[in-house]
Amino acid sequence: MTPKFDATISLGHILTAVSMIFTVVAAYFVLDSRVKLQEDRIIRVEQDLNAQKVLNVKTTDVLSEIKTGVAVIQDRLERSTTIVGPNQK
Repeated sequence: MTPKFDATISLGHILTAVSMIFTVVAAYFVLDSRVKLQEDRIIRVEQDLNAQKVLNVKTTDVLSEIKTGVAVIQDRLERSTTIVGPNQK
């Protein structure tokens, strides 16, 4: 017994082929939109990280200035106590 090939095309075959093509195209567009959303999200996260880096640099600069100011104050305080004397008012 040999298999027979039926070469007729019915409406069901056409509808099935069209629906498969439609499904593939729809899946592509859904995937494409998801990729674009993720790319936008990555860009926002990178911008936030860059802003945080700038803020960290500014904070480090301010902290350095504060440390310098405290060192100056300590130096002046030490000089004033040595001039006046530790037990004198």
